[in-house]
Amino acid sequence: NDDWAYAMSARSLANGMFPWTDWQGVPLLSQAFWGALWIKLFGFSFLTLRVSMLLIASLGMWYLFRIISMYSSKAFAAVVALLFFLHPVSIHLSVSFMTDVFALSISLGLTFHLTKLEMKNHSRIDIWMAILFLMIGVLCRQTVLIIPIAFLIASFLKRGIQQTMLHPVTLILGSGIGILLIHDLLLALLNNPPHTYGYQLGMLREAISNPISRMPHFLNYMLGTIVFAGWLLLPFGWLRLKRISPAETAVFCGLFILHAIRRLTLDTFWPGTADVLHPNGVGPWLFPGFNSNELAEGSLMQWCLPVFVAIGMLSFVQRIAKVDWRSPLLWIFILGILPFAFVYLSDRYVWFASCFLLIAFLHGSKTEITISKPLILWVSTVFVLTVLLNHTYFTMRRTHWEVASEWMTKQGDRVNGGFEFNAWHRFRMDGYNGERPENSWAGEDEYRITPVNHVVGYRKIGAESIDGFSWPHDSVYVHQRVTGIGR
Repeated sequence: NDDWAYAMSARSLANGMFPWTDWQGVPLLSQAFWGALWIKLFGFSFLTLRVSMLLIASLGMWYLFRIISMYSSKAFAAVVALLFFLHPVSIHLSVSFMTDVFALSISLGLTFHLTKLEMKNHSRIDIWMAILFLMIGVLCRQTVLIIPIAFLIASFLKRGIQQTMLHPVTLILGSGIGILLIHDLLLALLNNPPHTYGYQLGMLREAISNPISRMPHFLNYMLGTIVFAGWLLLPFGWLRLKRISPAETAVFCGLFILHAIRRLTLDTFWPGTADVLHPNGVGPWLFPGFNSNELAEGSLMQWCLPVFVAIGMLSFVQRIAKVDWRSPLLWIFILGILPFAFVYLSDRYVWFASCFLLIAFLHGSKTEITISKPLILWVSTVFVLTVLLNHTYFTMRRTHWEVASEWMTKQGDRVNGGFEFNAWHRFRMDGYNGERPENSWAGEDEYRITPVNHVVGYRKIGAESIDGFSWPHDSVYVHQRVTGIGR
């Protein structure tokens, strides 16, 4: 839902201007160069940037295959890599210009070469490739630094401080920190850094200074992480209900009770931030007066959700129990989750971290896969679900964008088309007052373009049917504010 800002950066760079926008909290430089290259070759369009990101996703899938094939057969590794990148969330992020797929793919390349160093099966080129991947990664997202840090923690737990300090990963980490410091110094010298650059780090410092006040948020995010990570890992093995140990049962029951308490005390039923996966499908739904979390009280999803939550929690508990606590892959997951849980833990961050938990789980379980009819059926089912969910989302968004553009041509700033549409046409940092994203840069807000049939304070004056299969909404509506009722 922020890739409009990253697309602006890539377009600016392709036009020879500084690529930063005030909305980015990450360096973005390497991804902006990648996008600008494609824009130079094929011209600017969102489709061009999506294709460029699909190519990066294939790089990530290749490196995921290479990592898993270090421990298992190539057939097993190929199926796992295919399943992960065919997941509805993975495909959705791969056809956007968000930083998640770029950062994960580069991190998987970095992890591959660091794993070779860890296995003592490396050459000098692995060190140089690791340095290259880390530099590219941190110039997209600072958090890629957690990859070498996790490997150093694992080395310390296995070998102690002295051997860890002499480990090649120490040099690799230093190179990543160095390039990030140079980048930040250049931003400071330009005296015009992005307004939101590093804002989460500032929020983390504030949270650390008063951790007690953030504890309810921390516990809420952690419970959501457990469920969401469990859902992400569910396609990679059946739940072993007959083999669940007493310890796993106790942990599962405790987590489910905590979730029940969370549901009773918070004004939201969905476990997670609903940035990617939510009760309406996949992809952010940030329309005026409506967001992804919203669902009618008493709906089928609300009645079924406790079952889905239980499945997600059981999936997570059974998989985390297989992981060696000294594994660098587990520490990547931990470092990718814990700091953000004190600030804001997006589902997208959980997706990134869960990829490494998946590798750690598969390494610990020693499972193998044989190509069989049930396996082919399972992969096909995941693929069909992925296509349906993403087709539904993009079909609806395409219709919404066309209707909003048509009405904006006629009514100008009186049209509120929701977060991404408004931001693309009206973004100004000084025009953002901390309001909910779906109501940002709303203009005069006289007309609202949304797939929601009823909007309080507005009357419906038009509708456009969504072509093709679309769920849960089949039309995009135009609503006009009723005279005398303010925003």
